[in-house]
Amino acid sequence: MTVRTVSWVAVLVLLAGASCVTVCRTTSPEPQVIPGPPEPDRPVPSGPDRPSPEAVGPLPELPRGEDDLRAEGEFGERMAAEAVRFLRAGVLEVDGVRFAMSCSELVHAVLVRLGCTGGPSGSQGKGGTGNIHAWCEKEGLLHTGLPLVGDLVIFDNTYDRNRNRSNDDDFTHIGIVTGSLEDGTVRFVHVGSGRVKESHMNLERPGARADSAGNVLNDYVRARKKGDRRGTRYLAGELFRDFCRVPGCAAVTSTSHTAPLTSRPPFVYCTGV
Repeated sequence: MTVRTVSWVAVLVLLAGASCVTVCRTTSPEPQVIPGPPEPDRPVPSGPDRPSPEAVGPLPELPRGEDDLRAEGEFGERMAAEAVRFLRAGVLEVDGVRFAMSCSELVHAVLVRLGCTGGPSGSQGKGGTGNIHAWCEKEGLLHTGLPLVGDLVIFDNTYDRNRNRSNDDDFTHIGIVTGSLEDGTVRFVHVGSGRVKESHMNLERPGARADSAGNVLNDYVRARKKGDRRGTRYLAGELFRDFCRVPGCAAVTSTSHTAPLTSRPPFVYCTGV
């Protein structure tokens, strides 16, 4: 009697195991893998002469709440420093207020951190980056020359916003310039892949991922997706649109083309890798 009981138990265990394997295989299919650029979130190893972001060192404490029109260089340095603070913190939070993890909200969080009480509102329907670009254009702040630290950098076509499989999407991504290197490579902080990160862009070699020494020239700001049209571009230098130089808080808050940052709509319509 004991032997039969043990045998039946063994049979039931085997049947249960076989059933589990069958269910797992039928209900958990392998996910579809969409080909993309090689590891866009992992930069090409830097050469020996390329300084790393960690080599910047600690940032000085910055005064806040000044609404005067500061010198462009000074205000830009403050914007860049605050962007790097958010890069290190990993969250967009100012005085206990959490901002959405998006590229345009990074810009607004930096402005709030510097004491600005208003932000670009722009025209409706363009998303956060489009609103900022419209404000920069109205105020005559756009340029395509050599950037200074703190300049905003704006991109087109970092994703198919209107879902028509065409490269006709303006103002889809934005970041803040944090420095430049002797070879013309620009560093900028932005939100990509759901986190604050630092990337590179070289407008002298817009289609090059890296130089012969392995130094990154352009990071990916658009993820490759199935169905992308031939000729779609993916690197920062290829998708660059404009720089915008914000001179100070007074320029942001003393115009009718702004809205209070405390009551702004959620600017989440931008993306990049």
